[in-house]
Amino acid sequence: MIATPLFAGTDNFRFALPESYQPFSMTAHAVHHGNALVMMPEQVSAPWQASGFRNIRVLVLTDSPEAAGFSLNAQGIRAYASSILNNLSSDCEQATVNVGSAVQLPGGLGIDWRRHCRSLSADGMYLAEQGRLFFSNTGVYGLSQFGFSRNSQASMAEAERHWFAKFVFNSNFCSSGINCGDEGYFKHWVEYQPVALSTSE
Repeated sequence: MIATPLFAGTDNFRFALPESYQPFSMTAHAVHHGNALVMMPEQVSAPWQASGFRNIRVLVLTDSPEAAGFSLNAQGIRAYASSILNNLSSDCEQATVNVGSAVQLPGGLGIDWRRHCRSLSADGMYLAEQGRLFFSNTGVYGLSQFGFSRNSQASMAEAERHWFAKFVFNSNFCSSGINCGDEGYFKHWVEYQPVALSTSE
């Protein structure tokens, strides 16, 4: 019997992203190697001013679970996901993170997650975020939607979740040379330019 590898040999990733969105900021991940890029509608000047939960976070980490010191079993993958999300950014406090179970995807594993916290960048507001982490032998990729509310128990409406679901569904691993859409979209930028973007330029 031949064992099925946990991660397939993919060497790239495709992010499906909304049209007319612009980068707002990019920060280095505080613990694991990589960066997070925040994107939002081009007519909005700050994420907390956007209506609904339609800001996007793109995450690229160059450490695989093993490289980051986590085992490749289900428990290890969930522990790595929790570590990534609990150290995602310094823009909020009192975070509550919920991590789902790992599911096998073509080319790797996926984990859905949710997070709530009190915002440090928008006074008196709370951040709610949900997304998916994609694990492969080349690193971790993430796509999430988030928004702000003055209600500490704020949750996303069904219409917001459905809007985001199509981007998660169309984001996935791919092998270079195969026509799989916007292959590696933003990957080079997020990995190799760990500087904050300026909205005044």
